[in-house]
Amino acid sequence: MVVTEATLLYETGSAARYQRMVVVTAPDDVRLDRLEERGLSADEAGERMAVQMEQTEKAARADYVIDNGGTLEAGRETTRMVCERLQLDLMRWMAGSPLGPVG
Repeated sequence: MVVTEATLLYETGSAARYQRMVVVTAPDDVRLDRLEERGLSADEAGERMAVQMEQTEKAARADYVIDNGGTLEAGRETTRMVCERLQLDLMRWMAGSPLGPVG
């Protein structure tokens, strides 16, 4: 299993290289605050967010979605569940089963 952290996979057309996509979402104000905490100005953070696909569209395309706008514990629990499902997907794939849509 390989995990890639990349903000613009859908925007660049690179998502097709991956068997499963996990999208992490958060409200725009939370995203903006986090970018500013990393040292970006509000303008820089806004520009960075402006080139990204809307989160609702990314989430609709994703196999799994992690909401990172709530509590730390809720985010951890969702992440744990997604990791378990990805491990099951990997076991099925290694056993020769095709990976169909998640559902």
